Amino acid sequence: MVADGEPLDGAAQRDDLVVILAGASVLTQVGADSSNGIVTLAMVLLGVGMGFNFITTALAAQNAVDHGYVGVAAALINFTRNIGAAVAGAVLGAILTAGGQADEIRRLLAAHASAGAVSSAQLADTYTLMFAAVSVSVAIAAVFLSMLEYRTFRATID
Repeated sequence: MVADGEPLDGAAQRDDLVVILAGASVLTQVGADSSNGIVTLAMVLLGVGMGFNFITTALAAQNAVDHGYVGVAAALINFTRNIGAAVAGAVLGAILTAGGQADEIRRLLAAHASAGAVSSAQLADTYTLMFAAVSVSVAIAAVFLSMLEYRTFRATID
């Protein structure tokens, strides 16, 4: 948590991204024989890291502008998150299908439709590449966030 007068630079956001990166990295190693506890731990790390990162990103953006533009900064953060989520979904889907997995996905969907089930090993293998891409993108974001200038958190928007 960031309080009045505390530094608000890229370090807080970078720390959040390290937690996200840890969760995504664990998910790249998950296989069909992995325990539910490992998957749960990785998902909790992702959720906690993303939750804290959303807050510090909004605070950093609102703190960086004059008080008349705080609403604009908040709107820009939300707009960027929504566009980023849409683009990331498309990119991860493209990675999944372009990475030599398109035929495998069609086969899994056909197997699911005809037999009623897909093996957990097949699904686990399919998602490894996607979580690797997430890990790389989070690492790149951490590098860029470390370049943010140092600012102290202001208590009011006056």
